[in-house]
Amino acid sequence: MKYSESDITPLTYHVGFVQSHPEMFLPHGHANNGLLLGTMVDQIVTITGSRTTAFRIDDWWGIACATDWIPGTNQKALPDYFQSMIACPEWAVNSVRFEIVLFAFTEELLTLTQQESMLIKGTMPDLKTTARAKQIAENWQRILLFR
Repeated sequence: MKYSESDITPLTYHVGFVQSHPEMFLPHGHANNGLLLGTMVDQIVTITGSRTTAFRIDDWWGIACATDWIPGTNQKALPDYFQSMIACPEWAVNSVRFEIVLFAFTEELLTLTQQESMLIKGTMPDLKTTARAKQIAENWQRILLFR
């Protein structure tokens, strides 16, 4: 069978696709916070090769990395970045950046840098939680918190 460009329909809502096909992105098609955390850490370490710390603060799950793993071209549009299927060939052939999976299967999600905090989805944790997260690892460049 021969295909042409006109046979391909682009996805318009990436998050909906991930949510309706979890088996393509998660083992056994089921998400839990421990699995999401471990998979995200795996991808970050593969991409950066940098020291990465996984942690929990009460019901928040977090990752701190000594290198900012989010490409500079996506820094200004982080909410769009977390909702887009972006290729990640460093991790595996035909894989995508895992942030979209976090967005699809968590209720609350935010990211912190030394300069700012950005809520991606849901509500911000209390100041005590973000302060504790910032103290977890030394010399971090980006922290991700979710639940």
